[in-house]
Amino acid sequence: MNLRSFLIPLLAVSACFIGGCASYQSGAPTGSNASQAAAVHPESVAVKVTGGSDGTTSSASQVANAYFAAGLIKSLKHARTFAKVLPAGSADAIFKLEVTIAPLEPPAIGESMTATVEANWTLTRISNGYVLWQKKISASHTTDAKEAFTGIERVQLAIEGAAQANIKDGVSQLSSASLL
Repeated sequence: MNLRSFLIPLLAVSACFIGGCASYQSGAPTGSNASQAAAVHPESVAVKVTGGSDGTTSSASQVANAYFAAGLIKSLKHARTFAKVLPAGSADAIFKLEVTIAPLEPPAIGESMTATVEANWTLTRISNGYVLWQKKISASHTTDAKEAFTGIERVQLAIEGAAQANIKDGVSQLSSASLL
């Protein structure tokens, strides 16, 4: 066996291992661990998220409205909480779910970083403006140094984890709410 035939597979495996450990995948937060809704509300809902960043500024210490909205829509569809989940402003929606993200306090710098995302969730019937359900939901997530080496990565992961937890809690509570 020559050295080249031994080194190439070894380098390939090493590159996959190192690349897998160092790569950071960011996607919309989801509450995909949320259980299926006990009952599907047969109406449609339009989702609007405000209070976070608008995406024009790059900030590791903020949740982007579009990022949170995408995760929320995906989670509502996955949980089958409503018959139809639509983006904000859809004319076909019966309800409007508005989530307002409170300003975030940056996590304290350290080996472990904990972020908390607080948001006010309000479900309104569009036809008459009647508020059917309203909750203030607070969720936290801690990221350790073993999950991310750099502080900025730990901050991002902590905030993303807290956003995911907020969505999971909100969808779970909304799924069990009576909308009569």
